[in-house]
Amino acid sequence: MKSIFAALLLTLTLGLAPLSPAEAAEASGRKLGLGVLLGDPTGFTAVLQTAPGEELRPLLAWSQDVLFLAADYDFRFPGASWLPAGLRKVVPYAGIGGSLLFSGGGKTGTRANLESGDTFGLALRVPLGLQYRLDKTPLEFSLEFAPGMGLIPSTRFLAEGGVGVTFFLH
Repeated sequence: MKSIFAALLLTLTLGLAPLSPAEAAEASGRKLGLGVLLGDPTGFTAVLQTAPGEELRPLLAWSQDVLFLAADYDFRFPGASWLPAGLRKVVPYAGIGGSLLFSGGGKTGTRANLESGDTFGLALRVPLGLQYRLDKTPLEFSLEFAPGMGLIPSTRFLAEGGVGVTFFLH
């Protein structure tokens, strides 16, 4: 239990670290959301709108026996003219982020950038996705694909993604 609490605290700390005190004060009046991501990895996410069209998204997730701590800074592109008129409420986004991976050292496979016996990994990720926010309820649905590059313990291509649901608090 202490490990889970420490991992959650570390995720929130890493996710909010890029904000200066002035940016944090400005962002406090913006939308804050909590949600889940179902896919690979599966876990809990938060959304903090730091500026119009920009969001910070920390993620605490797991896959196999690997714990993922990730944080992404996403840029939303509302009103994308290349979408058909009926899909203009669908908002594409792209971002940049990183992941810390922790394992108990068991057989993890190479999917998570950890060889059998490795306990720590570091990766860069580029989340690409689509969001759909409902008008009358504070819900958002998303579909995300996040290609990336594992840096530690080895360099290799990574692919993460899933379907998410976020509930906005204000």
